[in-house]
Amino acid sequence: MAAGNNSKREDCWKFSQDVLESSWIKQKYPAAYKPISWIVKEEKYKGDIPFNKEMAIYMEAVNNEIAKGRGDKGHIVDFAIGTRNKNGKGKAKRIRLVEAKFDSKELDNIKPKDIKSKVYLSSSILIKEGIQISPNAVILINNSPDVQYQRRKLSNKLAGQFEVLTINDFHTKYFKK
Repeated sequence: MAAGNNSKREDCWKFSQDVLESSWIKQKYPAAYKPISWIVKEEKYKGDIPFNKEMAIYMEAVNNEIAKGRGDKGHIVDFAIGTRNKNGKGKAKRIRLVEAKFDSKELDNIKPKDIKSKVYLSSSILIKEGIQISPNAVILINNSPDVQYQRRKLSNKLAGQFEVLTINDFHTKYFKK
């Protein structure tokens, strides 16, 4: 996984609805295809949600379907969005994994190996699609008075391997044209 917060190469990747629209994941697990606004509410986000009709794959629903009959349910990230390279290479596409950590008490208890494990398991589920997984997953945190401190602390704890963003920063970076 590449370093998260300062990667210029990653800046050209933007949300693309059609990447997931045409994926086998949506076809095989249609109940997992959800509005991002619904997913972040489900993940206990409190505050204004900047998303309208944007859709994602709710990975927990996919994991539940896969685990049926096996009882073997691993821990995975919360959702995945489709992204497309917007720097003139319009055919390149990737899945970006997103983990929501909206409870600030939860941030203190995050273990890097747990996040890496979630990303690995989620990637292995989605890699079958033939779409590349983005090298750095996103960790979403709540916007709070000490958000800069929380972001820096979490980014250091995770050794810069993941992008740590508020929901508004995530929306601005990946969804605004």
